[in-house]
Amino acid sequence: MRQNNISDQLCHRATKHSYLSVQLDLSYVDAATKASEFKVYPKFYRRVKLNLNNKTHSLIWLTSAVTLEKVYKNVPYTLRVNPSAGAMYPNEVYVQIRGIPTIVDGIYHVEVENNCLTLIYELIDDGLESYIIPSKSISGFIFLVSSVYYRSSWKYKNRSIRYCLLDSRHYLGAIAASAYLRERDIQLIFNFDKLALNTVLGFENKEFITACVISGEAQAKKVRQMRLKVTFVCSTDYFEANQFIEDSYQATACQTSRQQQLKQPQFDFETKNFYQTVWNRRSIRRFRKEAILQEQYLYVLQKLDQPIPTANFEEIEVYSVVHRVEGRYVTRVI
Repeated sequence: MRQNNISDQLCHRATKHSYLSVQLDLSYVDAATKASEFKVYPKFYRRVKLNLNNKTHSLIWLTSAVTLEKVYKNVPYTLRVNPSAGAMYPNEVYVQIRGIPTIVDGIYHVEVENNCLTLIYELIDDGLESYIIPSKSISGFIFLVSSVYYRSSWKYKNRSIRYCLLDSRHYLGAIAASAYLRERDIQLIFNFDKLALNTVLGFENKEFITACVISGEAQAKKVRQMRLKVTFVCSTDYFEANQFIEDSYQATACQTSRQQQLKQPQFDFETKNFYQTVWNRRSIRRFRKEAILQEQYLYVLQKLDQPIPTANFEEIEVYSVVHRVEGRYVTRVI
């Protein structure tokens, strides 16, 4: 990517919604021109079919699975376990697997459309660790979340930079939920060399890394950088560049966060019910048009008061707008 003078503050100001901005944006979107929402590598790549009854497979599968298919005006739609703004799904997930029996050590693409892992890079003494957590080797999983911005900019134009980052965080939530079901700790990492990874993973300007999740045992062992560049495969059936989004990503990708002590959240969800909650979580919901109970509302607020498992600290303010709660009315801002 070329150097630019766009700052994160400018990205925010330029993409804010207002009454005026909505009125001025009179563009028309033809649904028939929507970019493909599934990335598929060529058929000759080696694949591992994901089996929900296998613990390792289900850990990966529940981060991205298609959980509902519906038809609207004769057009089929697939909805996934991770919510997405406008159901555009501008994200992909890659996972490095090392030291897991029956699976070749390598970097895999989670191929959502076909419910499988596609081996895109076989490891020897190299891997993702050298870009993310130097001087360590991870026995287990390293998840990378990427953004395929044109799936969103096709409709939302410059404002898509917000949705790409928002949906990346939805993916982090899906990975965290899946890990909880498999009783695995995770660590979210944001401070790492995203630009170098974009290059070595062969993304060109059509896809970019936004976040990383580690779930595994760290050993004090140096892992060298990837010896080869991954072959480029486009994530959409066609592509139109947006320089504002590319420059905005570069401005935010190089930011660093303050450091804090890593702490794991302590949830106590009942596994069977939580699994159903995860399975029913998606973009398009049917609202019941009824109030929630006060105790339900307070329960949700209580569960928000947990540490985020990362050493890269960013202060987060959560605002809660209450329209109606049965019982005593509650107004609270966290």
